[in-house]
Amino acid sequence: MKAARSILLLLLCLVILGSIHIAVNAQNTAENALSNIKKHSEYALAYPGILPDHPLYPLKMTRDKTIEFLILDPIKKAEFYLLQADKRLSAGITLFYLGKTKTGEETISKGEKYFHLAVLELEKNKTVSTGDVLDRTLKAAEKHEEEIGLLITKSNNASIKEGLGLSLSSVRDFYQRTLKIKQQLINKKINTAQ
Repeated sequence: MKAARSILLLLLCLVILGSIHIAVNAQNTAENALSNIKKHSEYALAYPGILPDHPLYPLKMTRDKTIEFLILDPIKKAEFYLLQADKRLSAGITLFYLGKTKTGEETISKGEKYFHLAVLELEKNKTVSTGDVLDRTLKAAEKHEEEIGLLITKSNNASIKEGLGLSLSSVRDFYQRTLKIKQQLINKKINTAQ
């Protein structure tokens, strides 16, 4: 009787210890998953709004062209272009997952042209006030690279992969150019402080 009770108590202790180990393991796994989510979601893409295959999309494009024309400040224009690039990437991702991969790839490619315009505006206006926009542009480039890379791995179509690969190369170039602008601003601050 005493031996059976000891064995039962020993088994109960092993079950409790095993449960604690499983709970700690699950918590560590959950914490790792959360840190990965935070790492990948530091930069949120803009909501795409009406998608390119919608009948009212030309009205949206007209509105965007009008706004672009009315923006005179180079920094505001860079922010506008960055927003347009984010919207196009978001729309392209949505189209891709709706099975409209060709339209999605084309939309992403057009979005990266807006990203290019944003970087051009930043290169033209290398002032201290571009610091915040530069940081957002760098984060956006990282997000674009991440999302486009994910789409490349999910695509089975060679021409779609090729188009996405070109967009990915462009984004990497934009990242490097933006880093160069940021470094030039840092050097400029150091030189004026001396």
